[in-house]
Amino acid sequence: MSQLKINGKTYEFKEGSTILECARENGISIPTMCYLKEIGALTSCFICAVEVEGKANLIPSCAAKAEEGMEVITDSVKVKAARKKALELLLSDHTGDCLGPCHTGCPAHINIPKFIDELRKGDNKSAIITIKKSVALPAVLGRICPEICEKVCRRLEKDATAVAICHLKRYAADFDLASAEPYMPAAGTSTGKKIAIVGGGTAGLTAAYFARQLGHEVTIFEKNEKLGGCLRTEIKKERLPGEVLDKEIAQVLKLGVNLRLKTEIGKDIGLKEIMGNFDAVFLAAGWNAEVIEVFRKEGVAVEFTGPQINKATFETNIKGVFAGEKTKLAVRASAVGRFAATAIDRYLKGMPLEFERRPFSVKMGKVTKEELAILSQGASESKRYLKSTVDMTITKENPGEERIAFLAGEAFEESKRCLKCACRKEESCLLKKYSTEYGAKTDAFKGEKRGFTQDVKKTGIVFESGKCIMCGICVKICKKNKEISGFAYIDRGFKSRIDVPFNKKINKVMEKTAEECVSKCPTGALAQQKIDNRK
Repeated sequence: MSQLKINGKTYEFKEGSTILECARENGISIPTMCYLKEIGALTSCFICAVEVEGKANLIPSCAAKAEEGMEVITDSVKVKAARKKALELLLSDHTGDCLGPCHTGCPAHINIPKFIDELRKGDNKSAIITIKKSVALPAVLGRICPEICEKVCRRLEKDATAVAICHLKRYAADFDLASAEPYMPAAGTSTGKKIAIVGGGTAGLTAAYFARQLGHEVTIFEKNEKLGGCLRTEIKKERLPGEVLDKEIAQVLKLGVNLRLKTEIGKDIGLKEIMGNFDAVFLAAGWNAEVIEVFRKEGVAVEFTGPQINKATFETNIKGVFAGEKTKLAVRASAVGRFAATAIDRYLKGMPLEFERRPFSVKMGKVTKEELAILSQGASESKRYLKSTVDMTITKENPGEERIAFLAGEAFEESKRCLKCACRKEESCLLKKYSTEYGAKTDAFKGEKRGFTQDVKKTGIVFESGKCIMCGICVKICKKNKEISGFAYIDRGFKSRIDVPFNKKINKVMEKTAEECVSKCPTGALAQQKIDNRK
């Protein structure tokens, strides 16, 4: 067999193999978006570009044949820069939100469109799992959050009333807490590392919740008799009943969190002692005069205002010590706790602490009346359900609450008001995946984008042409399966696009290949939405 080198190592390959095939057969990852083995190379995206010694230009590995003695580099600076630019060019004409405005607007980055869709389908268990991937105390936040996400809800542009996101979050959380087996994520496999968390408020509890899922042993040091911090001492019970707070804290502790209650730092235990017994320390309440004074008394050199803090990672200039941000909003404190747990995890694993806290997303911004009308198709025309009638199950447990909970039927009706702005392939879109991996910018190239369009087949297949990267996969699939009427290249030059020919609607075409085209489409241009028969 012939041989070539990839990234300095020698590999054998079969005659006629492409560089991409040789790489993949040997476990070397090269990204692709327009390549399918069964239909061959299309070379339209250039994401698979590699460097070959002796060649002046990069070449597409999906089409280039492997040659005897060839030396290939798949991960050089030049290759990565080219892939990034190729992605940015695709993003420059990509129309549609990756994430809903509510998702990106939420300080804790809860996947709001996803959990609302799950509630609409009656899947309450999935809804609470989605919510608790981002926050530890959803029943608490559902009662006290100032509804930051609702201020950017696109439903406001339709009828000036946002979807009642916080009420829906509370409904999902209350439903879960009242169940026989509330959702409990698994603690991660033990890493053997120990984290001390000073302060048992929102940030501390959230950090503990996520750190345990990452496999670290966690101990919370709290000076008061009970956990909760400001949630317990500064919010009136009519807004946040103690029973609700206690139930959610209990769920966090079930993950195996150790407690040292009535333990004041600097009085009952020293910071130096904690630092000596733990691999990392998180000062959940941030720096304050009390903490700074304790450091000074124990001989730890700090500036007058406290140690320097990296706002992106929460790391201080004291090795192994991390500090939270001072905030009056529980939802922001929740975000601080989760991101701090991630940063500490990376520190304990010897990884770079810098990480992208805000998820990648192309944003449509303010939409036109025509685009809003398209997004509104299928959404309920009902007005917002501000308050429900009395739900006796909830009020018996928590009498006198200010925010009355949704009933199941009301939660369903409210969930139908969502415009479903987010991409239906948010979790599988290759353009989003590789843009995140290569740090591609959504606004690197300025220019007028295509307008937002949406065509829906009766079977639930959705075609959004503004997200199409013209890879040609669907065209090839239609041709391979001898589809009488399927996708085709339309027009020429800059007006060229992939669409249904002769101005037909998608419902009239693709009788044999629709599902295959959806599964192989690398972006959210073709997606499947489930037909919901609930009334």
